[in-house]
Amino acid sequence: MNIFCLLLIIAIDLILGVSSSAAYTKQIRLVSYENPPFSGKDLKDQGAMTAIIKEAYIRKGYQVKIDFKDLQMATVMAKQGKYDGIFPFWYKKRRKEWGQFSTALPNNELGFFYLKKNQFEYNEIKDLIDLTVGYVKSYYVPAKVRNFSGAKFKVAESYGQNMKWLIKGDIDVAIGDRWIGMYTIQESFPGMEMMISWSGATIHTRKQFILFSKGSKKLKSVSTDFNESFKEMVADGSLEKILVGFGFDQN
Repeated sequence: MNIFCLLLIIAIDLILGVSSSAAYTKQIRLVSYENPPFSGKDLKDQGAMTAIIKEAYIRKGYQVKIDFKDLQMATVMAKQGKYDGIFPFWYKKRRKEWGQFSTALPNNELGFFYLKKNQFEYNEIKDLIDLTVGYVKSYYVPAKVRNFSGAKFKVAESYGQNMKWLIKGDIDVAIGDRWIGMYTIQESFPGMEMMISWSGATIHTRKQFILFSKGSKKLKSVSTDFNESFKEMVADGSLEKILVGFGFDQN
């Protein structure tokens, strides 16, 4: 290789490097945790919420850095301002002491799964009379359902255990988040998607958010830019496109 070729290669590398850096005028560092299918280090695009958030910031010229920690550590580090924010987070008033909530991301939807071979329709609490209902210990279930005396309840340690009980017939219906439940079925019980159905009745919804750290020096800019960009994504259909790409059929 002559000196001319060597200099040409170096020049091209420099140009590409400058172009790549110039593509991003701002940076944001966020932290998340394993919460499939919404977020996870090894998921497709690191999860549906991650994909939405990255797209929103890329539109505003950001380089997006996302780290994954266990939930407790992620929360502590976000509180300390070591990250610009944490996601996905539910709204709790006490969290406003150290954070600022973003525009709401797509909801968690809590409802019922059942075997298609069995008839089930939920319109009111009495529809659970004489049924055995499973739910996950660590996941929120409305008190009016959890304390209903007309049904029997089994408390599972995980979504996998709850769905296994449903498949085996140990419970009649399984309470769970719509998307976490479907993800669990696809990943842990492949082929069962055609045998298990979502009732379509939502007994509780919870909005998900980015919680921006008040300890971040970029709080105003990163929150404003995300909220503006997310609104644009809703309007132009790109949010729906991402959700459909992850199997989040809204119908």
